[in-house]
Amino acid sequence: MTSSVERRDSGARRLATQSAVYAVGNAVIKASGLLLAPLYLNTTLLPRAAYGQLGLLEITGQLCILTAGLGLTSAMIRLSSDPGDPDAARAPGTALVGTAVSGLAMFGLFWLLAAPIAKWLLDDIGHAGIVRVYGLYVALQTMLAVPYGFIRLRERAALFVVARLSEIAFLIAGVFYFLAVRGLGLRGVVYAFVLSSAVAVVTLVVGMASRLDLSVSWSAVKRMLRYGAPLALGGLAMPILHAGDRYILDYFRGAEVVGVYYWGSRLSGLLNMLFVQSVSMAFGVVGVKALTGSEIDVSLHRRAFRHFTVWAGWAVLALSLFAYEITALLTADTGYPTAAPLVLPLSLGYLFYGHFVVFSNTLLASGRTHLIASAVVFAAAANVAMNLVLIPQIGIYGAAVATVLSYFLLAMVTAFLSRREYDVGYAWKDSIVVIVVVCLLYYGADNATQDPTARFVLRVAAVLMYMPLIVVARVYRAGELRDAFRRMLGFVRSVRSG
Repeated sequence: MTSSVERRDSGARRLATQSAVYAVGNAVIKASGLLLAPLYLNTTLLPRAAYGQLGLLEITGQLCILTAGLGLTSAMIRLSSDPGDPDAARAPGTALVGTAVSGLAMFGLFWLLAAPIAKWLLDDIGHAGIVRVYGLYVALQTMLAVPYGFIRLRERAALFVVARLSEIAFLIAGVFYFLAVRGLGLRGVVYAFVLSSAVAVVTLVVGMASRLDLSVSWSAVKRMLRYGAPLALGGLAMPILHAGDRYILDYFRGAEVVGVYYWGSRLSGLLNMLFVQSVSMAFGVVGVKALTGSEIDVSLHRRAFRHFTVWAGWAVLALSLFAYEITALLTADTGYPTAAPLVLPLSLGYLFYGHFVVFSNTLLASGRTHLIASAVVFAAAANVAMNLVLIPQIGIYGAAVATVLSYFLLAMVTAFLSRREYDVGYAWKDSIVVIVVVCLLYYGADNATQDPTARFVLRVAAVLMYMPLIVVARVYRAGELRDAFRRMLGFVRSVRSG
């Protein structure tokens, strides 16, 4: 019989291994995506206003995808995590059919409302055709959520990464052809989105459907909707929290400013993809399983919070310090590098969002999804209010400040609500120390000198000083840090050996 210690160690190993696989895969995906940056930031191919409009389409699509998903993917994972649940076997097929129906319904809405949406987002009713094509992309992505969730449920992290890389490869090829070769501008980018999603649907949805019983379980439908409906409500609010400030920026400052802000958010999104999403994809399964069954293990959540904070904090510092150089390498346009100062607050926002992912996992495990939805809606409302106040006063920087404060509020509210379910004992002091160290090193290196060479050296030194300071502050012990590096090297060697 498996002891509680062995169970804890197994959960921690699975979380670390799967998070590492997702992180490596996401790093490759993000590096591949950087191939598109010179095309997106080339104002001859895609004017800055058009890039801003792409950002507005993206946030609108995210909102619609999450809403149409009805929380069915999360419900599927929760029901299927307990083998003894009578609806566990039929939950995946039920979720797949449900998202197919809701995705097609969302496409119908885009088709019917294309003209007003084009007027609102693209400033031209003549772009209704672009909106209709984008609606097809939204429908396809809604359907894709379930097979991707099913792969995560099976803890097949490597397969997930391969599937995502294949989708990205078709996206890159499509953008290059439709934007660079055909010169179709924003329309060409949307065509590429649809191409990559269609290929993924054919391979993943059809492949999953061929292996499942697609007869709908009405018992599972009721339970999944009861579990997922609050998450769908949170789905309405989460994209607003993530990027709703683009709408307000567009209203007060115009699409060109949105384009600059969108680029800053994409840079900070490196942290989201490499750390937050990597942990979320693994923890959304492993963490829930740790809190189901006869033996409850909250230590996994405590350790996940601590280690995520330390390593994500390092990434926040490095990304923020070198945001200007990264941008300058990718474009000759003088407007986009002005997004560099936005990266620190936006990245800290994603750090707090990672904390929310850990805290909310306990609520997912206990089925208290309405509390998650309440926290997200509250934080999103606060975000809108702060943006309406700050953007007219300090412009684009007001949006960044509102973002980091909103994510902090989301994390704290969720932590309070989750404590009623499980008293995990998170290392709050360590989190405060990490944030203080990041801010001190950033502002010390960023403002010390205007000489480019000296600034670069100082920034490298600041990044290298981070971990020693974390050890001095007793957040990590030196031996613990050596063990972490040894584990990382072992993982790299295992990846190289195949």
